[in-house]
Amino acid sequence: MIALRETGVFYFAAVLKFQTPMALPGTHIRFALDISDLLAVSDFSAYISGTTYPDSRYFTKLERGLTHPNDLIEILLKEYDFRKGWAVHLICDKFQREINRERMPEIYQDSDESYIRNTAFKILQDIDDIKFFDISKYIEHIKVSEAPNNEPVDLLEKYYAGVRKLYGGAGKMTVERALGIFNGIPDFSETLEKIRVQCEIYGTYDSARKIISSTYSEMLARARKTL
Repeated sequence: MIALRETGVFYFAAVLKFQTPMALPGTHIRFALDISDLLAVSDFSAYISGTTYPDSRYFTKLERGLTHPNDLIEILLKEYDFRKGWAVHLICDKFQREINRERMPEIYQDSDESYIRNTAFKILQDIDDIKFFDISKYIEHIKVSEAPNNEPVDLLEKYYAGVRKLYGGAGKMTVERALGIFNGIPDFSETLEKIRVQCEIYGTYDSARKIISSTYSEMLARARKTL
């Protein structure tokens, strides 16, 4: 298909810890399901594929602006279900980031550690979010539907397979298990350990746990009001 923007695969050399951290797929899927009634979604397979697509950039090495084109949200929302799901991912990121900046501004202080704090927060939120729906019902939809930016399909398949593995196993989600989403990213072991430690720190504070557990409802409320 013709990409939204004519582009090849753009490989970049930025150090991962300085990139914008992602909400984990469980949060994105819950969010997408909870606003699907506003978007007249009919093909949920394409919709779920679209809403999990943007963070494939961690494997395809695309520039973030290509998978997270915030200036195209309104256009994507008016198109077919894959692209609606894609837009919903961007909306989810927007409100999560907005709320986090309001409630826990310390997350964004000190660029060297902000990625660590932010990712730990999002892991803990994801663990909380998947308690509220049966994600196993949607595992089959976490697959390559299209390659909007002409990415190598084998890299997209590697990413989607990792997401399916993360949520498809038996037992409850844990921090250790959630960190598995980052497996396969080169030279990331030191950062992973820092994220793990930060998750433990947040887990010891009631105030942090309350903020994490209440973030989703506010994200959803703002999105439904906007849409």
